[in-house]
Amino acid sequence: MKNKMMVFITLLGMGYSCGFAQVESGEELTKFAEKSLKMYIENIIAQKNVANFGFKNAEEAQNAALGKPLRMRTLSFEGIQHYDSSQSIESLAVATVSYWFPVEIDGKIRTKMIIISREGKYIAGEFGQVQGPLAIGSRLKMLPQIVETSKFRTPYSTELIWAPILKAYFLLIKGEEKRLVPAIVHAEMLELSTEKAYPVKEVMVLLKNKTAKINPEIVQ
Repeated sequence: MKNKMMVFITLLGMGYSCGFAQVESGEELTKFAEKSLKMYIENIIAQKNVANFGFKNAEEAQNAALGKPLRMRTLSFEGIQHYDSSQSIESLAVATVSYWFPVEIDGKIRTKMIIISREGKYIAGEFGQVQGPLAIGSRLKMLPQIVETSKFRTPYSTELIWAPILKAYFLLIKGEEKRLVPAIVHAEMLELSTEKAYPVKEVMVLLKNKTAKINPEIVQ
């Protein structure tokens, strides 16, 4: 399939997004992500900004490859506030599902790319950032040890949970039960260890309490 691509570059914090889209089908995700990565490398990476994306130089960026993606769900302020113990964390997440891809050089994470699944199409989402992807990658490497320490029964699958209101990321491990492993949290706001797997209820109650005093009108 030939795709006519128009690139609309928008600065999103330290990342970029574009308007490249393709009709969704499961087997097409990796192919679409690879095309999106190539497009970003060719249209965004330059010698003057290459360090912002974790690469040593523009030539190295040309060798970037995608690692294994994580399905990513977003917890909105409203979703957190509506939580009760009868609800699953998946049901509280916004309807739009994304896929978080590590962008690697020789197996080492340098940055990340997000592919969004919306209304039957894949859309190239945010590309960029360095410290966040490295922190998430570090937790992924530690996950087998964390799972063993917490006596979590295997096998299990892993998803990424993003709570923008608290600027926090969690790894959701799903097996006979579900646990949340903090990947990126602000210690002064959420007193959670990134080396532990917590029951979902415990974390969700904490998130709900921490956001209870936030004025909904100022939340975008």
